[in-house]
Amino acid sequence: MDKQQLKSDWDDLKDSVQQKWDELTDQDFSEIKGDKDKLISHIQDKYQQSKEKATQEVNKWLAKFDK
Repeated sequence: MDKQQLKSDWDDLKDSVQQKWDELTDQDFSEIKGDKDKLISHIQDKYQQSKEKATQEVNKWLAKFDK
């Protein structure tokens, strides 16, 4: 799934994001708005991960939605 598809499908994917990264808040979601880079940044902050680790996790999660 590419960045544009994430933005367009964000409302449908938010529940899955919340299940995967349950420390993200409603405020985080309102700031992320389907932006992959912002999602990675928030995961870095909430879970104290490196950018590489957060990026890897997000990419792995997004791969589940590739058809």
